[in-house]
Amino acid sequence: MNQPQKILTQSFTAEWQEIAQALITDIGVSLPHQQNSTNTLPFKGLWDTGATTCAITSMVAKAIGARPVSKIIVKGVHGPQPCNQYLINIYLPNHIRIDSIPAMELFDNDQFDALIGMNVISLGDFSISNLDGKTSFTFRMPSCQKPDFVKYWPKDTTVCTCGSGSQFKNCCKKLIQNMEFVD
Repeated sequence: MNQPQKILTQSFTAEWQEIAQALITDIGVSLPHQQNSTNTLPFKGLWDTGATTCAITSMVAKAIGARPVSKIIVKGVHGPQPCNQYLINIYLPNHIRIDSIPAMELFDNDQFDALIGMNVISLGDFSISNLDGKTSFTFRMPSCQKPDFVKYWPKDTTVCTCGSGSQFKNCCKKLIQNMEFVD
């Protein structure tokens, strides 16, 4: 009997049982010349659409043996600061490897080890939902469809996408109609 093939998708979904205050997932980080995931160390990555580039803590840089490739000036909340910059591989939660991505150094903290910035997020499609008070976000590479919540608005008589089983007009549409809109 044939063994099923392990197929690595180019997308993943992360879910929380409440409204997430931060989107933190498991990631892997390695040096650029290490081309397989067995040389990867596991870390926690914060997905940050406000960060232009990825970043790693000094602890991650030390753990993987990274050496700075340059010093850059970073304009952050504390003003312009000189900062080490590294080249790293990042492994997403679905084990897709992003090769030789620039990452600046950030201060060590106890919540996450790396920032996944727009230099990775812009490679694909990124979407967040807070349906039923539970956060989920999904990411895929490459970008292959423009999410458009206006274009794909449910018809009144279709089953509501929230999973209630009711028609849209008798479910989420009523919630929307009760919202107050200001000009």
